[in-house]
Amino acid sequence: MLIYLIDAQPLPREAPAALLRRLYPGATVALLGAPGDAPDALAQHGTPDAIILALPLAAREEGDAFAAVQRLHALFPHAALMVASTQPAAQVQAAFVQAGASTYVEKTADVDAVGAAFQDLLGHIPQEQKAHPLSQRQQQLLAMLDEGLGNRDIAQRLGLSEHTIKAYMWRLFKRLGVGSRTQALRAARAAGLLE
Repeated sequence: MLIYLIDAQPLPREAPAALLRRLYPGATVALLGAPGDAPDALAQHGTPDAIILALPLAAREEGDAFAAVQRLHALFPHAALMVASTQPAAQVQAAFVQAGASTYVEKTADVDAVGAAFQDLLGHIPQEQKAHPLSQRQQQLLAMLDEGLGNRDIAQRLGLSEHTIKAYMWRLFKRLGVGSRTQALRAARAAGLLE
């Protein structure tokens, strides 16, 4: 497994890199200083399975954070992508997911919460399955749709906001090439992704 860890500050990125190496001993963690370093990292290390983008404190002064997420997602559409920032998740998580992120974590979270977020991130790595490569999270969402659960119930079960679930659903529908829950379930069954 290859993980790109993007952080402009060398010292702060060493702590999450060490945590990732401890959690996933077989993983290769490539340290990048900026999203613009991704093409060089691709040539040097290969295509990442996951990307962690740590935004600086003054993200707005550094440029458009959402555009950076969109560019990374466009460059590596099948990589799981986490954004880490000081902004409260309730304010920005859904917008980052809409931009292409798989998940979001606040930089002020404690080590256990960050470790849990890393594990959640790896659940977003696509699993090659027949016609549609879906992440574990997307498979989980499909199963809950199949149970007939609404966004509120799914959000409660996963401990996420409804806004975030809506953004996850949007990405699932986009991956399946559909526009509704009914179409998603029909497409999933046709592709053999649901019994």
